[in-house]
Amino acid sequence: MLFALSFMLFFFSLVPIIMALWVGAILMDAVGLALVIVAFLNLNASRKHQEKVAEEMEKAAEHMQKAAEESLVKIKCRYCGAINDRSALKCESCGATL
Repeated sequence: MLFALSFMLFFFSLVPIIMALWVGAILMDAVGLALVIVAFLNLNASRKHQEKVAEEMEKAAEHMQKAAEESLVKIKCRYCGAINDRSALKCESCGATL
């Protein structure tokens, strides 16, 4: 939107140039240039915000994955005391049947 406004200002600054009103043309061009600078700053801020949101979502996904792994039920071997996954049929340490 800001780029469109700045383009319009640059285009319509031709009218004061044709009418030999250089002050008006210079003012319109200065405002158009300021709008272009603001638009580029806005694009840069938007890109940084998107990167930050993507990073936070990645951290949240890792946290959820870690929480899911920690919430799995573990079975303690009655012979050696090793902790095994719930789906294990035999102890990973001593080989005893769970």
